[in-house]
Amino acid sequence: MLTAKQDKWVVKCIENTIKTLDNESQKEVIEELENIKKNFTEGSVTRLEFKMSHEDLKEIDECLEQLEEISKYYSSVLDIHITQEYDKIKKAMTPLLEYLATLKDTVNNDVSFNEDLLKKEIKAEVIQLLSEEKGISVTQSEKLVYTDPRYSKEFRRLRIYNDYANITKTKYDFYLRVLTNVTQSVSTASKEAVNSRMSGSV
Repeated sequence: MLTAKQDKWVVKCIENTIKTLDNESQKEVIEELENIKKNFTEGSVTRLEFKMSHEDLKEIDECLEQLEEISKYYSSVLDIHITQEYDKIKKAMTPLLEYLATLKDTVNNDVSFNEDLLKKEIKAEVIQLLSEEKGISVTQSEKLVYTDPRYSKEFRRLRIYNDYANITKTKYDFYLRVLTNVTQSVSTASKEAVNSRMSGSV
């Protein structure tokens, strides 16, 4: 999907190409290019611009899956009180949570920026286009904007990222608490080991 800026570049390239063609011998080619140009100019609106790709969203999924597996393992060894095991869990979770924090911030920034873009710029553009296309007032157009494909399509795109932002934050907070518990387990197990050695030496 092209951005609004890229649409303008495509239109410019088409216009430059048409200028080089012969009006008589290449009439059909010119007509076809004009039709293509219309697809980029008639009723087009600004599109949402996400920095994160679907591949980046998959990275979030994979990171969360790894954290889930580690958390399950932590639960299975919770009563063993082996310092080395808790320490390995802590070392495995820490970089994953740091990476997830970066992804979380990026997707949150993406959502915030595009929510603003959708509610203000895109909504206003669609309202204006509806008013011009249907010959109705802006007030009447405002009642139709949410069902217009040009708006609803971008709204659906935003919802995917918004869902990821909410899920990522919720699970990040949860796994952060798990890491806190792991850290406490390391400390407790270490103290128990020290006390055990001291008791044995008495």
